[in-house]
Amino acid sequence: MKITKRLSSHISKTPHGLALLASRSRDDVNWQFPPAEFTLGDVPDQESVLSTRGVLYTYSIVHVDRERGPYALAMVDFEPDVRVFGPMIYEPGKEPPLGATMEVTAYALKDGSEDYAFRQSTGSAA
Repeated sequence: MKITKRLSSHISKTPHGLALLASRSRDDVNWQFPPAEFTLGDVPDQESVLSTRGVLYTYSIVHVDRERGPYALAMVDFEPDVRVFGPMIYEPGKEPPLGATMEVTAYALKDGSEDYAFRQSTGSAA
């Protein structure tokens, strides 16, 4: 059986800002994020660019130690029925309420590679 490795990023730049990509196999009705890294067979997975904005489902603020300070991890719901987990950027004491509109924003990992994070949206929906 043929195995194909996905080479493109799970982040897409759109005219409205950063968006995330979800995928599903031809036999599945559910979308997944991040997209599958490998596909089996000759038919590639179907991909969908999610909106640049989603709805905050839940989050947790993690306190590791005094030197690094707290950080937040969030779960954000996007259409079509995809829940995405990732870092949340917030101002301490001004955490967004559950149900808030969140936007995908660029986030640099410690190694300098580009990834995504969520922050509360201040603009109109895309």
